[in-house]
Amino acid sequence: MALLEVDSLRYRVNDTPILDDISFALANRQVGCLLGQSGCGKTTLLRCIAGLEKINAGHIKLNDQCLSSCTFHRPAEERRIGMVFQDFALFPHLDVAANIAYGILGRSKREQRSCVGELLGILALQGYQNRYPHELSGGEQQRVAIARAIAPRPRMLLLDEPFANIDIKLRETLKSTLMEVLVHYNITAIFVTHNQEEAFDLADYIGILADGNIIQWGRAQDLYHNPKSVKVVNFIGVCSALPLTINNDLRLRCELGCISDTRHDINADNIHSYQLYLRPDDIIYDPQAKNFATVVNIAFRGTHCLYQLRLNSSVTLNYFSADKKLNIGDRLPICLRPERKPLIFNTMD
Repeated sequence: MALLEVDSLRYRVNDTPILDDISFALANRQVGCLLGQSGCGKTTLLRCIAGLEKINAGHIKLNDQCLSSCTFHRPAEERRIGMVFQDFALFPHLDVAANIAYGILGRSKREQRSCVGELLGILALQGYQNRYPHELSGGEQQRVAIARAIAPRPRMLLLDEPFANIDIKLRETLKSTLMEVLVHYNITAIFVTHNQEEAFDLADYIGILADGNIIQWGRAQDLYHNPKSVKVVNFIGVCSALPLTINNDLRLRCELGCISDTRHDINADNIHSYQLYLRPDDIIYDPQAKNFATVVNIAFRGTHCLYQLRLNSSVTLNYFSADKKLNIGDRLPICLRPERKPLIFNTMD
């Protein structure tokens, strides 16, 4: 059963649509991610869920209780949803302990001290309780913001670009800390990012946003291997494209050979509109292959190298290898990975 349900949500500013027909669901204790480029509506959708914006159509439900519809809007402070803003939004005149306790001021002093002390320990902030925000690093401020959002024990936590203002070295530590906190308090969460690596690392489900729409919602593996559109293909991971032709026996073919595809919506009249999209691991080294490609660029990625290959037609492909050491100018016999489902899309869609 879904904890959060967003159905047919629409949000407009005056007559301008910002979010259009958004639908997805997230179960208890799952982590969701809204992934997309700047300006696609990610943060606005987060604010709608938090109750900071009123929607124009559809509904938002939490634990089967309506939070928002075109006729009803539960105030943000009554939703039991915590939010961590991109700029942290800490109160500069309050120290760390007072910032964390801000959302639980209605509790006894003893309960406040106990809650603050527990969160200081879990988020590795012991000894920081008397410091002020300007005395903290970006990573420390982020942890305080997370602690403040969690202190009231929300049913859901929303995070807007939680790692955007953190240097690369601290991101991995903060990712691990955040996941530990979510598990410890059994919190369902949604975060916004434009970084695919963050989405793949943390999220159970990812929604790809483009132009105010979720164009696909699913697990990382599905988005990568079973994208539903060219937009998803081009947004997730590294991809290359090859033109297609049709043989006399009606088999699809690309420069690297025939393709095992049983679709019947492609014919010789519109084949020019279709392309085969290839991930770096869709291409394999095969000493028996009749097709050769030339290495034109090498990107070292630590555990593997990402090679850019140029075919005889001048089309370039990406190929990765963890054990094969190649040099620019090398000629490599390659073929398509036979067991991989081909990604074929109409570029006119």
